[in-house]
Amino acid sequence: MQPEDIDKLFREKLERHAPPPPDYLWAQLEAELQPARKRPVMWLYASAAVITLLMLAGGAWLWRGQIWTPLWVRQQKLLRSPLLKRPKRFLRKIHLLRQPFPPPSHLPHQKPP
Repeated sequence: MQPEDIDKLFREKLERHAPPPPDYLWAQLEAELQPARKRPVMWLYASAAVITLLMLAGGAWLWRGQIWTPLWVRQQKLLRSPLLKRPKRFLRKIHLLRQPFPPPSHLPHQKPP
């Protein structure tokens, strides 16, 4: 047998047999065949928006201070505010304006009695 015959014999017999691929190729192939499940992005954005709105609403409610301050305390603060401290003559004018006008004893086109 010649060396060329042996080479030919090996080529013919091993032609249909391939060496096994390395492990990293198998892992890559499996990853491509079974892609990871993707979560819908819309649900993630919607939940973030709801949480943000709830936090803003709660913060605004707390910032107003209505849960920590009783009503009578808020009324006392309002009465002591500088907006209500006016000069006495200003208050007198307001008091005079609030009084009802007396009914006219005569109409404008009539002579007084």
